[in-house]
Amino acid sequence: MRRVIGAFFLVIGFLVFLYLFGIPVSGVFYRILENFLILWPLVLVVVGFYLLFLGLRKRYFYWFSIVTLLVFFALVFFWPKSEQKATKFRFNGIEEMEVRGGHFVVNLSETGEKVFEVLIGEGVVLEWNGRKLTVLCEDTRKLSEAFLPKEVTVSIPKGEDLSLTLKEGVFTVKGNFTSNPIRHVEQENSVTSFVLSFTEEVPPMYFFSKNCLTGLFFNLPKGTSYHLTERLSLVWPFRDKDLINSGQTPNLFMKFENSVGVVFLSTQ
Repeated sequence: MRRVIGAFFLVIGFLVFLYLFGIPVSGVFYRILENFLILWPLVLVVVGFYLLFLGLRKRYFYWFSIVTLLVFFALVFFWPKSEQKATKFRFNGIEEMEVRGGHFVVNLSETGEKVFEVLIGEGVVLEWNGRKLTVLCEDTRKLSEAFLPKEVTVSIPKGEDLSLTLKEGVFTVKGNFTSNPIRHVEQENSVTSFVLSFTEEVPPMYFFSKNCLTGLFFNLPKGTSYHLTERLSLVWPFRDKDLINSGQTPNLFMKFENSVGVVFLSTQ
């Protein structure tokens, strides 16, 4: 039984690691993770029964632990996923967006509309102050709601620019663009993963990471220039041969300070 439990936690830990670095995993995994975070106290019941068996040598405690473990696995893998409601907001002229605290998946896209459209799931709070939009995680005492990622989808009007700030949380940022609307990105005290694709051009983009664990996965047009600097950091860069490493006004400038990161730059 110890081998089964050990293997289960290894699989869960590995899938969480893949998710945090933006590596695609099956949608079934999210349901399994959500169920696990709701039902985890059953693991304590299993451990309790098994310890009683080891101490008292009563066989029925062993079978109680086995039955409880089987029920736990059945509920984790087959309990249906609950549907979450989404709310849409529309804003004019967002210049800066800050996402702070919690665990978020931020989906970015372009739109032909003249206003910004922001779609949020349950547990997300928005604060609007002039031209700055702040995205926060709603306070909760439930472990499942605190750990599972909150969804935020932002549709950016073509021709508009947006500065993005990420602080003190776990973030995955995804986006597909023709021309890059994200001109400035700053992150601090966070675990982040960026999966961004640009099909036509990449106007100058500044990326700064401080005290972070970061994975950058950028798909860029051929001939895009980039430059990477680091200070007290450990960064592994991987790039396509069709990209140009240049310190003279590069399209993509990346700066790491007190951070650990992996940078993958590929072309179409």
